[in-house]
Amino acid sequence: MKLAALKAELDRLGPHANRLGQELLVAATEGQSATVIILAAAVLDVALREPSGPAGTADGISIAEARDGREAFWLRERRNGIVHYEGGRGGLMGENDDNAILAQDARRALEAEWKKWWSVGSEKPPLAWPDLGASPERPSVDELVWA
Repeated sequence: MKLAALKAELDRLGPHANRLGQELLVAATEGQSATVIILAAAVLDVALREPSGPAGTADGISIAEARDGREAFWLRERRNGIVHYEGGRGGLMGENDDNAILAQDARRALEAEWKKWWSVGSEKPPLAWPDLGASPERPSVDELVWA
């Protein structure tokens, strides 16, 4: 997923969600998968409540669908499993595949963000769904593809 597509959407968000979104992009650029998951959940929650963002003009049904959808639920559960020790969680157990598990979940978190941001307060996505591809090493956010 091209992170430039998410970067372009940050202006639609209120200032609180926008700031967290900027930090989310930095974390993604640096390959900080657990941080990406944590911040993605925070951005979603703030964006759905901040009146100066999409939530300020969206109807209650759109907000409820974005807040209560399967991906939003997964994202909150995954975030909680990272920040609160609740027994063994994939990607945090000192196994050889921890990085791959967290990277896969971070990609899912970013995709959930993309879908939720444009679904609240807008009738259609402002940009085409980005192609998924391999991540070049340390590119700019404009060029980054989350693999």
